[in-house]
Amino acid sequence: RTVMESNTAEADVVKKFIKSGKLVPSNITNKIVVNALKNIEQCKSIILDGYPRDIFQADFLQKNLQMDFKVLFFDIDDAVVLRRLSGRISCTDCGTIYNKLYCMPKINGVCDICNSSSFQNRVDDDEGIIKLRLESY
Repeated sequence: RTVMESNTAEADVVKKFIKSGKLVPSNITNKIVVNALKNIEQCKSIILDGYPRDIFQADFLQKNLQMDFKVLFFDIDDAVVLRRLSGRISCTDCGTIYNKLYCMPKINGVCDICNSSSFQNRVDDDEGIIKLRLESY
């Protein structure tokens, strides 16, 4: 998501895939992940949410980073995924994520963190796009 906020050719390519509900190709994703991991300080542990998505990305990660990896896989019913993702909203000012069904701000329409009243849905949290992502995965 950080890459999409930059004003680069790579950001434009990533945006096109995300908006259409398609997975960003592994060669692009791998490059982004490796660059991001180079920019963080040495840590004992990190969590990569949503990466790797396939065996090719897992092989790439293992070959290019000298870390001990553990994998968590959550087997969740598609209907639950659809409900949770399509209900997401985020504060446009600070990025705090809420859910219309499960976790709204304490004061309706006001961000708990920064008191903003500006919220948005992520482009790829459209029901049709979520279904495409589930099929791809």
